[in-house]
Amino acid sequence: MATSKASAKKPTKRVASPAAQPKLEAQHRAGMPALHAALTSAGDILAAAKLLRSGRIVVHSGSGAGGLALEHSEGGTRLVPLDASESAAPPHVEVIGDPRRIAAIVRGEKDARMQFFAGGIRVRGDIAYLSEIGMKLGFLDRPLI
Repeated sequence: MATSKASAKKPTKRVASPAAQPKLEAQHRAGMPALHAALTSAGDILAAAKLLRSGRIVVHSGSGAGGLALEHSEGGTRLVPLDASESAAPPHVEVIGDPRRIAAIVRGEKDARMQFFAGGIRVRGDIAYLSEIGMKLGFLDRPLI
C-alpha cells in the first residue's frame, strides 16, 4: 500500500525566528521578578512542610533569559540565579517555560495540567516529586502519578 508524501512528513518543530528571539528573551527577563517572588514563597512553604529533598529544583525560560534554582540542603533553602548555582548534580525537577506563566502556576492562578498539555511549560525529572510539591502548593488538585 502506498503512502502519500503528506502523511509521511514529520511535523516541523516551531522555533522562534531569529528576529523574534531578542523580543522573547526581553519578555522572559521582564517576568523573572514575578518568578523569583513566587518561588521564594513556595520555597518557604515547602521548607516549613519538610517536603524538600536535598538538591535542586530548576526553573528556566529556555530562551536565554536565565533561570532560578531552588537549592535545599541541611544548611537550609535558598533561591539563586541558575548561573550562580554551585551544584553540579542534575536537578530533581526541571521546569521550562515563560517565567510569568510558571509564576502564575506556582501561585495557583493558572491550571498546571492545562498549561502542560497545551505546551505552555515543559517538565522533566522526578514527576512523583513534582506531584508532591504541586499538591502541597495547591497547583495540582490530584497527584500526577
